[in-house]
Amino acid sequence: MSMRIEQEYMAATARGGLLRRTSISLIEASGPDTIDFLQGMVTADVKSLAPGTSTRAAILDIKGRILADLFLHRRDNSIFIETDDRTLTCSRVLNQYLIMEDVTLKIVLRHTALCH
Repeated sequence: MSMRIEQEYMAATARGGLLRRTSISLIEASGPDTIDFLQGMVTADVKSLAPGTSTRAAILDIKGRILADLFLHRRDNSIFIETDDRTLTCSRVLNQYLIMEDVTLKIVLRHTALCH
């Protein structure tokens, strides 16, 4: 590892850093059944996710293969689903299994730069 990269890595891990991601989208899931619905749809324990916290998750197909890699960001009344260029796949799969649940899915950002 070059000295500059090593110094940047040490600074980022010691004090924090920014990572520019340009192909990120957000889907907002809201409604009274959101937690229960997502609990059965993603690999993360959504019920234990407190407002103001985030976790990593995935949506799997019926054979257990990853369809979309996600970050879930819990808010008071909704969950933002952060995904990469698989936004439409993620939205399609979630909508496919949304039958009787009172959940609204809305793409709020598509292919926008986010900094972490």
